[in-house]
Amino acid sequence: MTECNFPFSFDVNPMVRAMPSPLAPIALFTDTYHEINGVSNTFRRIVAEFTRRGIPLHVYTYGSNPHPDPRDVVQVREFPHGLSLPYYEHLRWELWPNRKVAKSFWEQHRKTPYRGVHIASPSSMGWMGRLLARRAGVPLIGSYHTHIAHYIVYRSPIARRLLVHYTWKYLGWFYRPCKLLLVPTHQVARDLAAHDIKIPTDIFTRGIDSEAFSPAHRTETSDPPTVLYVGRLSKEKSVEQLPELLDGVKANVMIVGDGPEREWLESALPTATFTGYCRGEELARRYANADVLLFPSRSDTFGNVVLEAMSSGVAPIVADATGPRDFVNDGVNAFVGKDVSEMKRALQTLLCDPELRTAMSAQARAYAETCDWEVAVNQLISAYDRVCPG
Repeated sequence: MTECNFPFSFDVNPMVRAMPSPLAPIALFTDTYHEINGVSNTFRRIVAEFTRRGIPLHVYTYGSNPHPDPRDVVQVREFPHGLSLPYYEHLRWELWPNRKVAKSFWEQHRKTPYRGVHIASPSSMGWMGRLLARRAGVPLIGSYHTHIAHYIVYRSPIARRLLVHYTWKYLGWFYRPCKLLLVPTHQVARDLAAHDIKIPTDIFTRGIDSEAFSPAHRTETSDPPTVLYVGRLSKEKSVEQLPELLDGVKANVMIVGDGPEREWLESALPTATFTGYCRGEELARRYANADVLLFPSRSDTFGNVVLEAMSSGVAPIVADATGPRDFVNDGVNAFVGKDVSEMKRALQTLLCDPELRTAMSAQARAYAETCDWEVAVNQLISAYDRVCPG
């Protein structure tokens, strides 16, 4: 693909580029920030950590507050959608770039030049950050959070192979200007390289608040044990496997989340409890009151849900696919299943063996306690400092 320019001016001229100061901010562009998903959770945690440390960061995203306090070292600049189409749950694609985003960027860049731009999604806000970085002449860093091509496999029955092929081509083109691409695991880096995305990569892992998600929040014990699913109820999360996994299993079933497959799942799992989305203390209690987590998804690049469950002292059963498989220890703090039958055998083993469940729960919690957000954010800061020096 060739480089694309938007067919209008942003009412700015590429300025005389002053060198950024040592305290110059990074501009981070993400399409998702307030929504309930792993990417949004990650960026909200980054904002909290950068605020705590006093490290300048400006987040450009969608929302209703375009004017944060200019005195804040960390600012979240929100912009409403203009002409856009829905392309995923709670997310929209702008058909025409929002001039207000560019105006806000240039006003800030004139005052204190950005030392770099971080693009976090290959969609409309990411496009804007990509273009503005090039026009401002500042280094560009990317992060890869979602296997978009895998999502197409589940959502596009027509010309699927062709769409997947060109999605990978698009991703390679989109991230090509980046001096560094941050990925959550080494396996994700290998997946990208296998699809001819040759940009230098580095690890930006994830952390967990082990006090917010803790066995201490357990308020009840059920007999039979409770099996939990947390996440979007959508095809790319492989939720169609849940009825088969749970068929004939003696357990209380709790489904936390929402999505387009909810109605079908409610009819397929008539005895399960569906809570919809949960946040905060309620979500922490749902985790802590469970005994086993089912995570059949094969499209995740990490699997924050699995780490939240482990921190809550819950033994997870995950699919043998890129994501949680890359950080759990099969047979020690989790089970990894190659297919539905293996995952179901693991589930029956855990439900029938309370001592094994207790031991695996303790190992899961011990691992989660080593996953410190401070370490994860240090990786991000190190990448910023190397690619976008002050």
